[in-house]
Amino acid sequence: MTALQDQLKRLSKSKWWNSGLLVGLAMVIMIYTRFFGLSEPYIKAFDPYIFWRISEGIWTTGAWEGADALRYYPYGWDSSELAPALPHTLVYLGRIAGNLKSAVKFYPAVLGILSVIAMAFLGRRFGMAGLSAMIMAVLPAYMFRTSQGFADKEPLGFFLGVLGWYFAATALKERKVMPAIFSGISMGMISAVWGGKVLFALSLVPLLVILAMMEETKKVMLLSVAFVSYLFMHFFVPRYSTFYQDPVSLAILGVAAFGFLLYWIYKISSLEKYGKKRILIASGIGLGFVLIVSLFTFGNAAFIISWVTRLYQSPLQPVGTISHYQTVAENQRPAPWTWNLNNNQYYSQFGLFFLISLSVLLIPIIRKAYGLIRKKDAISQDYVYAAALLIASGKLLMDFPYETPVLLFLLGIPGLLDSRNWKEVFVNSIVAFSMYSAFSAVRLFTFTSVGVVIGAAYVMSLLLENVDSVVKIAGYLIVIYSMYQIYPVTLGYMNSLGGASLTTTWFENAKWMEFNVPEGEPVTTWWDYGYWIQTIGNSTSLGDGGNVGPGYELNWNTGHFFATDDYENATAWADDWNLTYFTIDSAMVAKYWAYSTLGGISNVINQVRYQQVYPTEFGMIDIYSGVSDDFGPVAIGELSTDGQPVYIIGKIVGGAIQWMGVIDEFSYLSNQGSLACDPIGYCPSGNFGNLERINQSVIVYPKQMIMLGDKQTMHSTFARLWFFDGYNTDFEMVLNNGETKTFVYGPNFEGLSG
Repeated sequence: MTALQDQLKRLSKSKWWNSGLLVGLAMVIMIYTRFFGLSEPYIKAFDPYIFWRISEGIWTTGAWEGADALRYYPYGWDSSELAPALPHTLVYLGRIAGNLKSAVKFYPAVLGILSVIAMAFLGRRFGMAGLSAMIMAVLPAYMFRTSQGFADKEPLGFFLGVLGWYFAATALKERKVMPAIFSGISMGMISAVWGGKVLFALSLVPLLVILAMMEETKKVMLLSVAFVSYLFMHFFVPRYSTFYQDPVSLAILGVAAFGFLLYWIYKISSLEKYGKKRILIASGIGLGFVLIVSLFTFGNAAFIISWVTRLYQSPLQPVGTISHYQTVAENQRPAPWTWNLNNNQYYSQFGLFFLISLSVLLIPIIRKAYGLIRKKDAISQDYVYAAALLIASGKLLMDFPYETPVLLFLLGIPGLLDSRNWKEVFVNSIVAFSMYSAFSAVRLFTFTSVGVVIGAAYVMSLLLENVDSVVKIAGYLIVIYSMYQIYPVTLGYMNSLGGASLTTTWFENAKWMEFNVPEGEPVTTWWDYGYWIQTIGNSTSLGDGGNVGPGYELNWNTGHFFATDDYENATAWADDWNLTYFTIDSAMVAKYWAYSTLGGISNVINQVRYQQVYPTEFGMIDIYSGVSDDFGPVAIGELSTDGQPVYIIGKIVGGAIQWMGVIDEFSYLSNQGSLACDPIGYCPSGNFGNLERINQSVIVYPKQMIMLGDKQTMHSTFARLWFFDGYNTDFEMVLNNGETKTFVYGPNFEGLSG
C-alpha cells in the first residue's frame, strides 16, 4: 500500500499531461486508427483519383502540363486552379517509398501523424503537449481526412496550419521576429494546398485585436509580421498571385498595417500624452489604408468592409445563389445545435471535448463576474454588470444560436484584458473562430477539431495543475471520462472508414467502359464519378470533381440534362454535343438536389419508407412515412378504388395525419413486374372523394418505399433512365448491375422509339 501511495504521489507531482511519453502513446493510437485496409487495392472517395492521375504524370514525365486527354472540357480548363503542392508532395513521398500508389494511399495518415507532432509542439507552448496530441489522435472529426486512402488536401494543409500556430506562439513567448516570419510562411504555404487557406490566419486576428487593447505593441507587431509573411507566400502560387484582389486578404493586410502603425506610434515619445488614444489613431490610419486600397482596387471605398461583413455575419446566411461548393454533401451546413446530445452532430464529431473546449470561453466571463462581486468597494453597477454577464452567457448556452462562440468571446474580452495572459487570449481566439467555422460547412468540422483540441487540452491542464486537490481530482475524472466516452466512437469511426468507396459494381461499370467506349468518346454522368471513369475505366469523362472556373457552365448543362423534364431539350443537348454514352448510379437519387440545383431547377426526390398497416377513417391501409421537400413530414396511404390503386398524401402534425389530397400519378414497380402506363411508365390516379389532386408523382416499391416528387422531377431524364431503364426513350441500356446503369444514346438505334 505504501508503494502504491508513493507512486500516486509521484504521478500527482509529475506533469504527465505535458510529457513526451503521452505524445508517443498518441502516435501509437494514431497509427492504429489510421493505417488499416493494407490489402485494399484502391484508394478512397473521388478526389484522390485526380491527385493520383496528376502525380502519375509528374512521376513519369517530370512535369504536369495541365492538359488531360481523359477530360472533356468544351469550355476549357485553367490548370492553375488546382493547388500544386499536393501532387508534388505525393511524388516526393513516392520517391521515398519507391511506389507512387503507396504514397497516394498512405499520405493522409502520414501527414496526420506529423500534424499530431505539430500539435504536440504547439501544446508544449501552453504546458499541455501530451494531452493536445492525445485528443487530436482520437477525435473522430479529425479522422476522416487523416486516414489511409483519403488523399485530399487537408492533411498537408492542417500540418502547415498547426505548425504556423506553433511558430506564432513561439514568437509571442520569445518576442522574436524570426518565429513570426516562420509562422507566416507556414500558414502562407497553405495557399498552394487548400482552398480554406485563410482560416488559420484569420483565427489569429482576434488575438491581435485583444493584444492591441492590452497595449502589448511588440506582440502585435510580431503578429503583423506573420500576416505579411502569410500574404507574401501568395506571390508564388499562380492561383492566388493576385491576392490583392481578394477582399479577405486585403482585410488581413489592413490588420497587419494597423499592427505596424500601433507599434511605431507607441515608439514616438511625443504621442505618449495621448495614452490609449494611440490605439484609435492607429485604427483610424489602418481603416483609411483599407478604404483607399478598396477604392483603387474595387472602385468602392467600403467594398472590403461590406464584403467581409456580409460574408461572416452569419455562417448560415449564404452570399448570393447556391454555389457548386454548397451542393456537395460534405460542404453543406450541419444540423443546428441541440442539447439532445444523442442527436447532436457536433457531439458525435467531437464528443465531450467540444463542451470542455467551449468552457474556455466561459472562464474569463466567470472570472470577471466573480471579481466584480468580490470587490471591496463594489457598487450596484458592478453587481448589475456581473449579473448581465452571467445571464447573457447562460441564455446563449441555452439557445445556442450559431454566433454563440463569437458572442461568448466578446463577452469575455473584459476578463481577458484583466488577466493580461496572452496564452489565454491565444486559446480563446482560436477556439471561438474555429467553433464558429463549424456552423458554416460539415467539411470544416476538420478545422474546428484543431481548435477543440487546443481548448479542451488547455482547460484540462488548468484543472490538473491546480493546487486545490479537489479541483485536481476533478481534472483527472474529466480526462478519464472524456477518453472513455470518445474511444468507442473513435473505434467505430475507424471501422466505418475501412475498405474502399469504389464498389465492385462501380469497378465493373468502369471496366466495361475501358473495353467498350471508343477512345476519346466522353461518358456523361454526374461530376462525382468522373475521376473513377478516367482512372479505372481509362475513358474520357464529361466533367469531374475538378469542375471549377469554366467547368461551372459545364455542370449547369449536365445538371440540367439530368433534372429537366423537357425530353426534347435534353436530347437536343446530347445531339449538339455529340454525346453517346451515359452512366448513372443509385446514389444519384439522394444527390438529385445537387445536380438539379446546379442545373437551375432545384428539385428533390424524396424517399418515403414503408411503416405499417394503419387504421384511418378509410379503414386499415398501408402507410409510408417520411419527409417531403414540398410539405415537410408526410404520410402516404395506399387505397384501392374500382380495382385501381390510389395514393393519398397527408401532412403529419402532432403525430396525426391531415390528409391533403390525391397524388396525381403513380408507377408500381415490383419483383413480379411493373404496372406501367405511357408515356414513360406512370398511371393516372383515380379520384377519391372530395380530396383534390396534387402535383406529385410516386414510384411505389410495395411494402418497401415510395419515391416522391413533383411531376417535373419524376419526369426528369434521370427518372426516365434510373426508374424506367430508358423506357420509351432513345436511350438503350447496355449495362445494369444493380447499382449502376449505362446507356447508349441515339435515335436511330434498333428497337428504340425514335
